[in-house]
Amino acid sequence: MGLHGVISMDVADGQSGRGWALISGTSCPPWAGREGPFLLHEVYQASEPLGTCRITVPVLWDKRLECIVSNDSWCVPPPRPALGPHSLSPALPPTRAPYSRRSILKM
Repeated sequence: MGLHGVISMDVADGQSGRGWALISGTSCPPWAGREGPFLLHEVYQASEPLGTCRITVPVLWDKRLECIVSNDSWCVPPPRPALGPHSLSPALPPTRAPYSRRSILKM
């Protein structure tokens, strides 16, 4: 058993004049099934409508809470062929706290 039923992964095709884009759309709700390209800035706007920050990848989106959990490349593990609960722990550095957009916005 892995996390494939719980975690999905979409790969950005690159940057356009409007930011990071997924040309074929995304499999992540609430945007799944929508026609046309998907722009990553929509994830940031959904998570923090009044937030202003740099749009970066990777992004870890919580489907249940509908918010960004992390966009820190140190805390988001790279894709692995057999992703399971045992493979996530070693990828996370023990001394670095996850990125929090809310804490940045309060500065």
